[in-house]
Amino acid sequence: MRVSAVLCSMLVASGAFVATADVYRWVDANGSVHYSDVPTQGAVLIRSGSKAIPQQRSTDSYAAQNSADAQRDRQAGINGAISDRLADENTARAVQDDIAKKRGEQCKEATKRYDTSIASRRLYRPGANGERVYLSDAEIDLARVQARAERDTACGSSRR
Repeated sequence: MRVSAVLCSMLVASGAFVATADVYRWVDANGSVHYSDVPTQGAVLIRSGSKAIPQQRSTDSYAAQNSADAQRDRQAGINGAISDRLADENTARAVQDDIAKKRGEQCKEATKRYDTSIASRRLYRPGANGERVYLSDAEIDLARVQARAERDTACGSSRR
């Protein structure tokens, strides 16, 4: 009976020793999952045999560093895409501002020509040699209608 008690205590003691071992998990290049009590590169500690939580092992810090690098690279890519999009939006907004400014100038010039055609009693056009060729009343009426149409086109609608 004494032998079985000694044998039983040896089994309990050896079981306690096995239970205190750290267990690491890693995946090889073929995608197979492996478990071991020996840390290897890329292995993750999945069970600690000691009661205290161990400090990160070199394999854990290597995996954590790779994970942090990958996260930083992803974030840099996202930030770059956001910066590119904001730059594109700012450029598009600047183009729209330039178009609006130019249309405003064109509207102002067309309005000035129309106002001049209405206020003038006599209108002329330059002749072949640079001389003034005055328009008839019918031609003046037609020139005023054309000036009004140009103003409406440049300004977007009838302003009066």
